Order: sequence, then C-alpha cells, then structure tokens
Amino acid sequence: MTAKTKINGPSRAPDEGPRYQEECQFALEPSVSKLIELAVDAGWDREQVVYALLNLAAPHILDRTILGSEFLYQ
Repeated sequence: MTAKTKINGPSRAPDEGPRYQEECQFALEPSVSKLIELAVDAGWDREQVVYALLNLAAPHILDRTILGSEFLYQ
C-alpha cells in the first residue's frame, strides 16, 4: 500500500516523557483542528464538539500515569 501518511510519526520513544507527548500533540493538532472545523461548518456548536471529542478520547487512555503530574512536569 502506497498511501501517503497524513500524520507524522514519532521521532522519540514514549519513555522520553513530555517531549514525546508534545511531539504527538504537534502531529495531531492539524487533523483535530480540521475535524472541529468540519463539525462546526456542519452546524455543531464548537464547545459541544470539543466536549464530545474529549468524551470520545477519554476511554482510550489506558495508562493513567500520562495524566499524572510527574509526567506533565518533568
């Protein structure tokens, strides 16, 4: 399959802490922003769209330590 990758892959390992998370956010941001804009253009309220995305994403967090202060503030 020769489909072009739409999201950049990581250049760091997950155990590199906040830098890995920052890189992941940077890679995902354009796609997430576009998804929000598509939903708003379809008539959905922006705040409700963002809240829905948070609710959809929350169950996918398997490693709760990602949300811990020791990870976010290293």
